[in-house]
Amino acid sequence: MHHRTVAEIPPRDAVRAARDLPSREIVRLLAETTGHSGTAVPVVDDLDRPMGVVSEADPLRKAAADADRSSPVPVVHPQEWERAETEGGRAEEVMSAPAVCARPEWTAAEAARLMTAHGVKRPPVVDEADRLRGIVGRGDLLRVHLRRDDAVRDEIVADRPDG
Repeated sequence: MHHRTVAEIPPRDAVRAARDLPSREIVRLLAETTGHSGTAVPVVDDLDRPMGVVSEADPLRKAAADADRSSPVPVVHPQEWERAETEGGRAEEVMSAPAVCARPEWTAAEAARLMTAHGVKRPPVVDEADRLRGIVGRGDLLRVHLRRDDAVRDEIVADRPDG
């Protein structure tokens, strides 16, 4: 049976961030890309190779780390958000690194195993030179199983040695 590859899914175009992109711009990119490349933005070097990924959780985690420590529950005060926006911070400071990447020639199952093993939801897809080519999400991998029954049957018949 033919197993769908990441390239056949296909990976979504990825919005990317330069390593020195200010945190305010990263938050804007995350808001704009929801539904496009998901809720993750790969951070790339000068050769367009992913260094890490900023997800929605990363800026929140950084803000929580800077929150009021005297409270039993870390509370992010509005002043902390304003300070973080004013002082900035760059993509490379808030990203999760290193980037956990998938390859176009991998099967959907291989990509799913990578995602599970590393706890990532949207890995960047890179080519043979490790340049960013897209991003693939869990939903993209699940859609592989939503093919029509006749398409699955035709594929099985075509894969038979006598077919």
